[in-house]
Amino acid sequence: MVDESPSSDRLVLTGTFDSYEPSELFAMWVVPDFLELWWPERAEVHSGVNGTYRFSWPGRGWTLQGTYTAWEPKTRLAFTWKWNHDPADTPEMQVDISFKPHDGGGTDLTIMQWPYRQGPADQTSRDGHREGWMHFCMRLAGLREGLLNPMNEAAEGTPG
Repeated sequence: MVDESPSSDRLVLTGTFDSYEPSELFAMWVVPDFLELWWPERAEVHSGVNGTYRFSWPGRGWTLQGTYTAWEPKTRLAFTWKWNHDPADTPEMQVDISFKPHDGGGTDLTIMQWPYRQGPADQTSRDGHREGWMHFCMRLAGLREGLLNPMNEAAEGTPG
């Protein structure tokens, strides 16, 4: 993933996932059994625009939840973002993810997250989100490049 942010109020990361076609990569973001392989410990997804998600890390007591604002299989996914441990005055964030076929195979992924205010706390949060996205996207890429292939396991009826 490469940081292509145009300003400090928005985070924009791009990367190419050579081992995933757009439909497969989209599924990794919305199918709970697939999500739990690379991101949250527990995932609940109610699909479609105005559907909701709830990702949790029970051992830490953390919950990330929001509403899907765009649901375009193989193309785009957007959602609101709010942690249970954020201060009450923390604004709800927006995340927009695009999936585009890469020339020669694979998928170009772009993640945009916003808004970030100019204060030090928001910029620290922005830096943390950048590091987090890079970490988890590396895990996601590694699923296909390593021994685990969740798409085949799901097709065989043995979710991860």
